[in-house]
Amino acid sequence: MNHQSSKLLNKYDILKLVTIQGPISRLQLQQITGLSKMTISNLVREYVDAGVIISEKKNGNSVGRKTEMLSVEPSSLLTLGIYIDNEIMKAGIIDLKGSILVDAEFPLSIEETEEYFLLKLLKLCDSVMSEELRPRLWGIVISSKGPIDIFGGSLLIGEHFPKMPIMKIVAPLEKRYNLPVYLDNDANVSALAELYFSDGYKYQNFIYVVVKEGIGSGIIIDRSLYLGSNGFSGELGHVIINQHGKPCHCGSHGCLEQYAGIPAVLAAYAQKTGRSLSWAAFEARVTRNEPAALETIDDMVACLATGLLSLINLVDPECIYLGGKIGFSLDRIITTIKSRLQERFAPIGKVELVPSKFQMSSSFIGTGALVMERNCHVEM
Repeated sequence: MNHQSSKLLNKYDILKLVTIQGPISRLQLQQITGLSKMTISNLVREYVDAGVIISEKKNGNSVGRKTEMLSVEPSSLLTLGIYIDNEIMKAGIIDLKGSILVDAEFPLSIEETEEYFLLKLLKLCDSVMSEELRPRLWGIVISSKGPIDIFGGSLLIGEHFPKMPIMKIVAPLEKRYNLPVYLDNDANVSALAELYFSDGYKYQNFIYVVVKEGIGSGIIIDRSLYLGSNGFSGELGHVIINQHGKPCHCGSHGCLEQYAGIPAVLAAYAQKTGRSLSWAAFEARVTRNEPAALETIDDMVACLATGLLSLINLVDPECIYLGGKIGFSLDRIITTIKSRLQERFAPIGKVELVPSKFQMSSSFIGTGALVMERNCHVEM
């Protein structure tokens, strides 16, 4: 690695640390990164001069002595965040602290074509990019349900949008806005929301599990997002829990999401009761403690616990965050999962299981962290 590349990595490392752990002192930065005092001072000065980092004197440990503490100026660097799922596309401007400054959304339908989809997307992005905010944008981030080709810049969404099985989304955005564009799945982006904008930084290793129509996980190792060799890490929904089980669109049988994804849960409830419900209607029945709904949710949780046990055995995380469309019953779900895991895995008490701070918003808010994350290689 040449000197210029090394300096750039160091700059992003410093910014990540100040963003996540600030207010933080120069000495603390030096201790965490191993960089010299002079290197830290030079890099911090560049950010201070640019208005990205703020330096303030605060009371230190010694009586009458103040320490210079560093924190980020949230609105100095902004991200154009984009979120895409089966029903909506959403765009907004997000600052360095995960605050949404402006956002808008358009509905999506199963009949979307590539041309119309792209026109909608560009119109949506234009609508949130004011003349005041545009100069402070340092990147565009797309968070989408999977599967996606992270490194190829494409959505592989033909399962739900049959008229556009492969949507090349990164290149048109790069061409129109002349900004770096990053693509990742919603579980990975949600994990970054917890790491950067919640309390995830206190864990060295954690996993974010999202339960929606499918099931995914974002894996944080050494406080950095783990992508795997091809960007397909964390596909929890396709962990096989029954090798002779239900067929999955991926070609396998017995995948977790065929038992614990939203369509599978609703189908199981319909089979028990003869009633087909929307997810919102099912939520209401669980909240009212309807026996059939509670039995169905408990069956789902049993399957989810089996998948999580595999994940725990493979990754050995300190914590698992749960998010997605299960917020209405998270206390019950977490309590039941803990009970089932303890039955099968004695050390499970060492793994915390907690609700996501942001729930359904995490996969949008986390876009504000991905520009920085893709350029950082620091162990904190």
